[in-house]
Amino acid sequence: MQVSVDREDITPDDLQDFRWSVATTERKLRGTHTPRPETQASVSMHGDAWLPQRSRAAVKKRLIAASRLPHLLRDHHRVIVRPRNGLDMRTVSQIKFAKSLAVAAALSEKEVTEDVVCPNMMQTIAVISTPVERNARPYSKITAITLGTASFDVIAYRAAPDDTCKGIIRSVDEDIGQEQL
Repeated sequence: MQVSVDREDITPDDLQDFRWSVATTERKLRGTHTPRPETQASVSMHGDAWLPQRSRAAVKKRLIAASRLPHLLRDHHRVIVRPRNGLDMRTVSQIKFAKSLAVAAALSEKEVTEDVVCPNMMQTIAVISTPVERNARPYSKITAITLGTASFDVIAYRAAPDDTCKGIIRSVDEDIGQEQL
């Protein structure tokens, strides 16, 4: 073992003489590894086995992160696809899924070269980002896709652009026109 301290080489014998110890060896001997607080597991009884559970804060943090749309270009049109009929996005090839979306939208391979399909395994959705609106329209009208021999229903809809928001405006003065809103 070769050790260097302040650019000065030290032999293993020198380490022994000054009662140096290797940190990883000491940790292993003590066996006092403590997990970080956000990933610290609590244990609960489930059937005959003890199963670790994540803390509520860790689960909440993970769900919030999963619910966000991926960071895509602002000028792209986004379409959200929600598969139905038990389609598990984790078991499907991403390439086959993207091709089946293009086939269902009746778009050629040349037309979809700039389109990006971002699957979200946690929410079982896919976000399609396309720079061209003529691709976004057929994507948003998809009702079913075919993967291999199986057919799956999907719900597809356009996401709100970045400079807008969805919602209901209450208590609006009747004198304000549509353009002003």
